Amino acid sequence: MFKVASLKILGWIIIGGILLMGGLIVSTTTSILNSSNTVDNNWRTYQDISSKQSTSLALIVKEMGYGGMIHQFKNYVIRKDPQYYDRVKSAAGGTIAALNNYQTSTISQRELDAIQIFRQ
Repeated sequence: MFKVASLKILGWIIIGGILLMGGLIVSTTTSILNSSNTVDNNWRTYQDISSKQSTSLALIVKEMGYGGMIHQFKNYVIRKDPQYYDRVKSAAGGTIAALNNYQTSTISQRELDAIQIFRQ
């Protein structure tokens, strides 16, 4: 009789342990999923900001760089052809538009100051 009772107790202890472990697994999984969702949301927000900034910076370099405003200004100085002056103005407008787009993203005060200096 004593062995039957101890086997029942042992059975209940094992069942309780299994239920406890199952509960721990469920709560841990829920916690990990919540953390994963938070990380995913933060990453998507970062990508949205970063992508907008990267696209704007690439456009600024394209519009101002060689092949853009600098190239067209050089052609205007050398050839004195008004079409190159119009291209310089167009590239400058593209640069200003890209700066405006960049400025609407989340940027530091130092970047804002640099943009203001550039605009002068």
